[in-house]
Amino acid sequence: MAERNQPDKDGPLRDEHVALALGELDAQTAARLDASLDAATRTAIGQIRATVAAMGDRALEAAPASLVRRLEAMGRVSAVGEAVAQVTGALRRLVARVVFDSRVSPALAGFRGGADGRQLVFSSEAGDVHLRLSGPDERDPRVTIRGSVETTEASELQGAIARIGGAEDRAEANIDEDGMFVLRIAPGSHPMIVRLARTEIDLGLLDVA
Repeated sequence: MAERNQPDKDGPLRDEHVALALGELDAQTAARLDASLDAATRTAIGQIRATVAAMGDRALEAAPASLVRRLEAMGRVSAVGEAVAQVTGALRRLVARVVFDSRVSPALAGFRGGADGRQLVFSSEAGDVHLRLSGPDERDPRVTIRGSVETTEASELQGAIARIGGAEDRAEANIDEDGMFVLRIAPGSHPMIVRLARTEIDLGLLDVA
């Protein structure tokens, strides 16, 4: 039987505790809150601080799974990611997964940018990337990629770019404030990334044909 004063290991962490760990509180409030912490909460705060300070852009991957789940439930995962970027000056690097491909599924009715051509949707912790591929044709031997980025935070679109290809054949485009971009490249298999303000999303090899 648990002791009466033993806190639930998933219970004590609140938004103010995350704010304390990330240094968001003024000195007086931080000192008062720190003095009131129980052992379990102090441990959780220590995990957040250690994650931010030591794990760089792999912070959320390296953090204890239970801690990440609690931060997600509180809507504070992105805050930890921002703190990591401030401490390390580095981009978070995420690998996106394909969640839709019109080659194997019917076209998406609400797909941004239209319904013609091949459609792809990639998902990551930082947001989703929608792509629509068309061409090549007699007028242009290249494939046109119209894309849109839906981020969890609008500030991530500041200075964002999309890039596809390697040393021999490469295309790059700025992503506008609405998350839209257009790329054109020769048919083939090309690596593609979306680089946001604080996050780089790796889409892997894109089969462009």
